[in-house]
Amino acid sequence: MGEKSGHRKVYGDYDAQLLFSKFINRDITELCPTFDPVYGYRYLVVEKLIRKSPEEVKEFLNKLHELNILKGKLYDKLLICPSCGSRYVSTIYLCPYCQSINIERQILIEHLKCGNFNLEKYFKKNDELICPKCGLKLEKLNVDYRRVGVWFECKDCGRRFAVTIPSHRCYSCGRLFNVEDAKFEDVYTFTLDEKVEEEVKGGVLVLSSIGSFLEKLGFKIESPGFLRGESGVSHKFDIVARKGNIDTPLVLDVIISDSSSTEFPLLGLYAKILDVKKALPFLIVVPGINEEGRKLAFTYKINLIEAKNPQEILDKLNTKISKEFKKVS
Repeated sequence: MGEKSGHRKVYGDYDAQLLFSKFINRDITELCPTFDPVYGYRYLVVEKLIRKSPEEVKEFLNKLHELNILKGKLYDKLLICPSCGSRYVSTIYLCPYCQSINIERQILIEHLKCGNFNLEKYFKKNDELICPKCGLKLEKLNVDYRRVGVWFECKDCGRRFAVTIPSHRCYSCGRLFNVEDAKFEDVYTFTLDEKVEEEVKGGVLVLSSIGSFLEKLGFKIESPGFLRGESGVSHKFDIVARKGNIDTPLVLDVIISDSSSTEFPLLGLYAKILDVKKALPFLIVVPGINEEGRKLAFTYKINLIEAKNPQEILDKLNTKISKEFKKVS
């Protein structure tokens, strides 16, 4: 089975497997972030799934993104304090003349009947809008009156202006800074790359899990692996694993299908073993094989593992390896 270069280690990672399964089962179609004032954007679904901190999850997802396993779509640019790196930042507006934050926004309105044009506060009287020029009551927006803009007034210096100066305050360290000093963090939504999804469905995830498991048991593995038979032909196996000074390698093929497999993959493995001779053959079939295949596996002394999920594969593989390698050690 094919496998992207550099991806095998990631495919064998248990956290990655959990995330992939969510995409494959369509529990997740697009991974979207949720804003948190302390951590910034968080991927709560992944935090709960792999039980890691917000920062560890971001590092995990960024790694998958860099490897093109996850496809990222820009969702937001998060403002960050240039001093302490905190994401707990607000935007404030300053008077362009004295830089005070003590400014008041006023709405400019126009009384359509008499043409009076002034700040809304001069029309307000006892929670109603009364035109100070003609004395008529303004009741319906865009019928009696219209809003024509916004005006600001500084309560400290008394100046009026149409445009404020935007600035930012960090609630963690207290620094005030402007856009020239600001830092930004790209925030993404993620989807699983289509090619990776096909590889995972096709068994790469299973092979990677098995490879990582065998390495933990002390095996050196090749995936795919090749062994030359007595005929001189080089035979390909999904995994070839060797351990220590034991001359007999473990050879393993994996068959994944939507339903029970036929006996033909087993016959193919047996044909290779007849030529290679000195090897311990394993055939892993997901979810299972027909009765004829089981009989042939017993007859040809091929270690047959039928399983419905990766964990069941590893449990059965561990039992059979322990038994078989005791025979040859």
